[in-house]
Amino acid sequence: MQRLELIQLVSVVQQLMESLERNQIEHQKEYSLIMNNLTDKVEESFLFLALTEVQEDALRKLIGDTESAVADLFDKSADLQEKLTAIKMLLQI
Repeated sequence: MQRLELIQLVSVVQQLMESLERNQIEHQKEYSLIMNNLTDKVEESFLFLALTEVQEDALRKLIGDTESAVADLFDKSADLQEKLTAIKMLLQI
């Protein structure tokens, strides 16, 4: 009976890990879309806001800093992805 319970537990954990992995991938896609959209909108706004070159540069820096922060988040996410994959591999043994 314990073996069956263990198999069921492993199955549930595998399902949860797969769900976490799917969610993480979806979040990465959403972050990319949001950042690309933000960049496009800000660059388009340069035309009608009549910003000075200094102001445009400041906005570009802000976007660049934000993109760097998101890239760092993606790096952390990739690390999490590796750990999830390792756990899934262990569960399949």
